[in-house]
Amino acid sequence: MTRTPYSSGRLPFDSKVSSSIATRRRNLRSQASRLTLRSTVAAAAFVGLGVFAPSEAWAQCVVGAVTVTCADTSTTDTTFPANPPVDRNYQGVLPTPIVVTVNSGATISGNGLAFTNNGTGGITVNNGGTISVDAGNTPTAGGTAALSLTALGGPIVYTGGDIVNNGNGNALDAKQSGGVGSVSITAGNIFAADGTELGNGRHDLVPSQRSCGAENG
Repeated sequence: MTRTPYSSGRLPFDSKVSSSIATRRRNLRSQASRLTLRSTVAAAAFVGLGVFAPSEAWAQCVVGAVTVTCADTSTTDTTFPANPPVDRNYQGVLPTPIVVTVNSGATISGNGLAFTNNGTGGITVNNGGTISVDAGNTPTAGGTAALSLTALGGPIVYTGGDIVNNGNGNALDAKQSGGVGSVSITAGNIFAADGTELGNGRHDLVPSQRSCGAENG
């Protein structure tokens, strides 16, 4: 029997074919490496979102040099910085106003808010939502009202939405503890379930600026 050179079934060696196969293998390995890198980066990105997204979503009051800005927050009956970002009470000795902003549509619940400026700058509050105390709560830090404002002569200016105390205490206390200062209140509904809507501080209210739905009702 005459045997052909390649009757074993093995293909003849061809250097060009071998080089082409090696090139394709290198390309495939390179593509696989790039895909692995992309997958790793994507996974890292999702891990990052898993770490950071909850803190972004947490409601809180953010404190600046002379500002306090609050989103939806359930506050504790504590004085900053005891339990940030959910302290109720904030204090300063400032020649300029403590500027308080409750974001539009936000609800401050739990133990409400309190601010004291023992300097001459006063306090300015812009409430775009609702400041409230939950039923059963009796806040004491910085005052007992759902919103307690105390200044030492600087103007106290409140503008905005509702103030509601469903617990124990007044709805709004705005008082001057010394010096010469004014109090100006432009509000929506002010209500206290077990107290006074507007507490007995030293008030210099402009009648046209005072809008206290529950008290007037």
